[in-house]
Amino acid sequence: MAWLSCKAKFIFLVLFFLGSWQSLVANEAPNVVVTIPPLYDLVLGIMEGRGTPKLLVEANTSPHNFSLTPQHLKLLDQADLIVWIGPDLEGVLEKPLRALNKTTFPIQNLSGLKIYPIREDADWHHSPSDLHDHHHGSFDPHLWLDIDNAIIIVKFIEEKLIALDGEYESLYRTNREKLTTELKNLKIKLTTDLKNVAHKPFFVMHDGYQYFEKAFELNALGALTLDPGMQPSLGRLHRIRVKINDQNARCLFAEPQFSAKIVNQLGQELDVNVKTLDYMGVDVPLSPQGYFEIMQNLAKAVRECLGSKK
Repeated sequence: MAWLSCKAKFIFLVLFFLGSWQSLVANEAPNVVVTIPPLYDLVLGIMEGRGTPKLLVEANTSPHNFSLTPQHLKLLDQADLIVWIGPDLEGVLEKPLRALNKTTFPIQNLSGLKIYPIREDADWHHSPSDLHDHHHGSFDPHLWLDIDNAIIIVKFIEEKLIALDGEYESLYRTNREKLTTELKNLKIKLTTDLKNVAHKPFFVMHDGYQYFEKAFELNALGALTLDPGMQPSLGRLHRIRVKINDQNARCLFAEPQFSAKIVNQLGQELDVNVKTLDYMGVDVPLSPQGYFEIMQNLAKAVRECLGSKK
């Protein structure tokens, strides 16, 4: 009967390793994919001590028109949770997500967010209360640049992670509460830092910063282009030149995701300061503090550009 003893040992070992494997799988953190670095940093802050999300779009790439690769599709297919702003920013994801049969909740649909309309040439001075219900393609999707919106976003992320991984509810809640306190302190700090330049006029490369502008009462007069993927027309550049001179604009802002050639030419021609604004964090390491560094860098660039004399 020795063979029975061997068989019993074999079955025991199989069951033992199967149980260990199932326990290991059950204890894995949720597989979370995040589209852009500022959101990634916030998700990383909530997941700290539990797991690490995966990033879809690198900081040096525009989320408006990036190209999906087979590796991107694999990440999306394997995800338990996909964190994205929505079709108004990452429009390229709409069809793939439907094809993969992925149910997601775009952040742009969260209740309580400040949502601002897309601005046109002659309509750049909405008041901070000029919020509206949006339809697809009608609003500015760069909503993470308002810290009050970021606070709502981290609460949403916490709830989604708890629904997937309830055993770690306490950790997610503690991380979210800590992050919320830090975000509130960041808002206070940046409000103070930008107070002295709040009403000085400037131009941006494309209209991606109005949430930041309105949150800190900054005075952006317009954008060189409405579509960051297209060069401004000669007629538009002429109107911008006139407006810069008439309004005594102090600064032009370029962006690392797009060519700065035209911005630099205008800066030299009109003798105004040129700086770079980066809402994606090209030079910012991915970390739980990454979002804070991105926002602080924006404030620093604005303060230095508007506060210096040409």
